[in-house]
Amino acid sequence: LGRTMSRFAESAVDLPLDVRISAAKRLRHVPLLFSITGYNLDNLGDVPENTPAFGRIMHFVRLGGELLFSEAFQVRLGYNHRRHAALATRSRLDLAGLSLGAGLKVSRVRVDYAYNSWSEAGSLHQFTVRTTL
Repeated sequence: LGRTMSRFAESAVDLPLDVRISAAKRLRHVPLLFSITGYNLDNLGDVPENTPAFGRIMHFVRLGGELLFSEAFQVRLGYNHRRHAALATRSRLDLAGLSLGAGLKVSRVRVDYAYNSWSEAGSLHQFTVRTTL
C-alpha cells in the first residue's frame, strides 16, 4: 500500500496495484514443499481473447516446488503459464515460463542460483550470496 508523495513535472503517477494470494504446503513424509500463487487478481478481465478455460485460470497462477535435500541444500522448480503463453515459440521443447534453482548453505553463508527461461528472448541467470552480519 502506498501513496505518491510528490509530483514529477506536474503530473502524479499512480502506483501499481497487484493483489496476490499464496499458499504453500510441505508434505508430511516427503521433503517437498508445493506453492501456488494467484497474482494480478485485481485485474481478472485482463485475459487475451479466445483463451481456453484452463488458460484463463492459469493466466493468474504461478506454481512452485522446492525439494529439501537437507537444511543446507534445496532444489527449486517454478512455472508461470502467462509467461509461457506470451513467449513460447511453439517449438518442440520451449522452456518459456519455466524456472529452476538451487540453494546451498555453508556455515553462515547462503548461495542461491536461479534460471528463468524467456524463450527466444533469452534467459536470466541470477546468483545471490547472503549472510547475517
